[in-house]
Amino acid sequence: MEIERMLLVMLHVGSFVIAAVGIAYADLSLFKGKRVDQALLEWASRLVTWALVGLWVTGLTIIAIDTGFQAEAIASRSKLLAKITVVCLLTLNGYLLHRYFFAQLSQPIEGFKRMVNLSAGLAAVSGASWMYAAFLGMAKPLAKVFTYGDFMTLYATLLLLSLVAVFALVRPRLAQLVRAEVMAQRAQEETELGTRRKRRMARSKTRPVGDEAGTASATPTASEGAAA
Repeated sequence: MEIERMLLVMLHVGSFVIAAVGIAYADLSLFKGKRVDQALLEWASRLVTWALVGLWVTGLTIIAIDTGFQAEAIASRSKLLAKITVVCLLTLNGYLLHRYFFAQLSQPIEGFKRMVNLSAGLAAVSGASWMYAAFLGMAKPLAKVFTYGDFMTLYATLLLLSLVAVFALVRPRLAQLVRAEVMAQRAQEETELGTRRKRRMARSKTRPVGDEAGTASATPTASEGAAA
């Protein structure tokens, strides 16, 4: 099983690399212009989603090989428990990002400050979790001296630093992007409303010609009325 495990580890690392590429492109879609590149963001999010699926599949298979999914064997490995916890949080956070942040960008609302704060918090959790997952992959020597609590305390510290950095540096950009989407949506609605008004005006100008002609032919003139 050593060769199989080695191949699984390679696939596991490859999935992580693909996820990192997807995250880089997602960041690029947010920061390269005045507005969000929706197509690039959707492509990057799908890439990260499939990479996360790959991480789960290969990771669970490796755990099966190493522990046979025996509770005692898993509980005795502090680093493994920390990794499972972080990946679970990462998966939940990814769902919330799709549920709220991406939805906010596709259908922005004007009262968006609370949603921007939530999106910034989710972004901080995502960044800290991916960084810590990479750290855990290299932290084998610490597994002998760190307990599960030690690993999670270190993760909480990284998460706190990430929150401070994101709210200080990234949140203003998120607010700017959402504000730009709101303004673009408003401009599009005004354009569509103007187009509908022009069409109604054009129809109202063409209709009376036929109506007046029909009215004139249907209404008798004064001489015709006198003759009658």
